[in-house]
Amino acid sequence: MTLSSAPRSHTPGHEGPSVPTGFRVPELSVLEENLARHYAVLDKIGNLGPEPNHGFLRASWSREESRAIAHFESLCQALGLTCQYDALGNFFACTPWKAEKKIQIGSHLDTVKKGGNFDGVAGVLIGFEAIRSLVQLGPLGKNLELVIWRGEESGTFDVAFKGSKGAFGQLSPAALEKTFQGKTLREAIEEAGFDPTLIEKKTATISQNEIDSIDAHLEFHIEQARVLESSGIVLGVGTSIRGPARSRYSVQTFDGSPLDHRIVAEIIVRLHSFVRKQNDAGLDLVGTFGVVNTESAPKDSQLQHCGLSSVPGYAEIRLFPPHISRDSLRERIEPIERTFGISTEVEYDDESVIIRVFGQFDHSGATPMKPGFRKNANLAASQIILDSQELYDVATLNFPEKSDTAVLALDLRSDKALTLESANEDFFREVEDLCEREGVRVSREVLPAASPVEELDPNLQRILQSSAAELGFSSTPLPSGAGHDVGIVSQAKKSDLKPIPTALGLIECRDGLSHCEQEYVSSIRLAQACQIAVLSLLKLSQ
Repeated sequence: MTLSSAPRSHTPGHEGPSVPTGFRVPELSVLEENLARHYAVLDKIGNLGPEPNHGFLRASWSREESRAIAHFESLCQALGLTCQYDALGNFFACTPWKAEKKIQIGSHLDTVKKGGNFDGVAGVLIGFEAIRSLVQLGPLGKNLELVIWRGEESGTFDVAFKGSKGAFGQLSPAALEKTFQGKTLREAIEEAGFDPTLIEKKTATISQNEIDSIDAHLEFHIEQARVLESSGIVLGVGTSIRGPARSRYSVQTFDGSPLDHRIVAEIIVRLHSFVRKQNDAGLDLVGTFGVVNTESAPKDSQLQHCGLSSVPGYAEIRLFPPHISRDSLRERIEPIERTFGISTEVEYDDESVIIRVFGQFDHSGATPMKPGFRKNANLAASQIILDSQELYDVATLNFPEKSDTAVLALDLRSDKALTLESANEDFFREVEDLCEREGVRVSREVLPAASPVEELDPNLQRILQSSAAELGFSSTPLPSGAGHDVGIVSQAKKSDLKPIPTALGLIECRDGLSHCEQEYVSSIRLAQACQIAVLSLLKLSQ
């Protein structure tokens, strides 16, 4: 069998699985052409400008999200797939073969505001192209089903995985009252023609019989980090999915006097040290203060791009009084620029010295904390504050709403529930002790969290790895720092109380960027992932 005519390495004696005579995995060039035809349509749905790099907005249950799903619905109908929407608007397109079991593959098509056109979209494209490649074989041992989940992103309506959680009866009814652009989620679902009352009742749209029929569920997704890009590896095979523990710290003086932001800087720097110690002990943990004192930031400030799930790419420091030696300040800043990979602009005015810190916005869960991967502006700014403190009297970080209070939003992530729970409590105790010594108080608001998926199905991991190898592509096991719909599917239980077997394939994205206009995946990486998906589905459907 010829798997592909694309250049690739060959493993002597490894000829791959037995497949129907004459079947050929589509050429990379053919898949790239198919992908380009999809993007000719999708680049014009929810686009915020004439070019893809102007960004997109396809909000949950919006007309734009519905139009994007309709693009695939028409193509699936043309393939002879059985297409249907559940009561919440999730889309399913299944081969009509007489088989008891099915293999699902898919992702989502909604975006964050000013997002890219690859997060989620890549997984739907790969799923569709893989099924299209296999439909020609006629009935296989199991059906193949494309799944497009509604409303995965929390960037609209402040709740993630809305469609997949709703389908399994896991979405909190409180989500219906969340708003985006003046509209509640309830109103958005109704306007799209679907029924939000199922969420009120926490009624699943997927029956137990349907859950029992799912033999495997696969999702391909962009990595949202730079591990694959830096190593040149084609496929990341998801081993687990980190869950976030999120909280909002408020640090405040007792008497209403202005807060010394050296304490804020100390907390941020201590988080970095705390996490690195956990990593040195062999524990999986990442931690980020992505949002710090942004309440009063100007609307045109880059601080508006800071988010709970982001490594902050911008920060501002103000030092008082302004009579600081320029040479002395530059001596403090330059080593920090080199250490953290950031750049700065320094401005002197009549009242203060303003230091603008430019890093890079990245995904807080997926971007490793190893040197060279993060350009954390809040962390670098905090180090500048601490290393320069003999040069000034007062410092502020970003734009606090009240002079006596600082607000810091923490995102901790691990693929182990016990690690996440203990780290969350241990670090807060450390902050409490620090604040007590400094004579200020700290309080904590616990924010909605998600449980980690500690292990994705080992057998499916092996199938993804072997499929990549048989095509001559490199792969590596990789925990996913970002959450995905496949994680929700993995929590569903069959009648025998076993989970649905799930797998996650991760694809390189340029500079690790996602949730922004610069999000990009090369057509060759998408096509290679398509080939891996084709071969994996073929194995699973035998």
